[in-house]
Amino acid sequence: MTSVLSDCVVFVTPDYQFAETPVFFVKPLEHDYTALEGDTVTLDAEVSKPDLEGIWYKDEIEILPDVDEKFEITAEGNVHELTVHQVALEDEGEYTVQVGPVSSTSTLLVDGGLNCLA
Repeated sequence: MTSVLSDCVVFVTPDYQFAETPVFFVKPLEHDYTALEGDTVTLDAEVSKPDLEGIWYKDEIEILPDVDEKFEITAEGNVHELTVHQVALEDEGEYTVQVGPVSSTSTLLVDGGLNCLA
């Protein structure tokens, strides 16, 4: 609809409300990740929306990479990654990434290698 007032043209647009697209995992975490002790492993997931904050947990405790340099958290576009450096037996456990209202969980299994007795 257009209204003309003197030399001014005013465009009136009806109020539209758009439903926000829900966040979902395009690629959730793999069911299990396996790493050898001493290796580096990266867990990754992709969500439907870019630039959302992701929070990572190990056994339901938030991972704070500023506190433990063993962990590196990155988010680029839609992809969220957790890298575990110098994997140790104590890193084995359940890992979860929460992005907005959705979360995905996986298990990291650590292989300590073969212990041979001489």
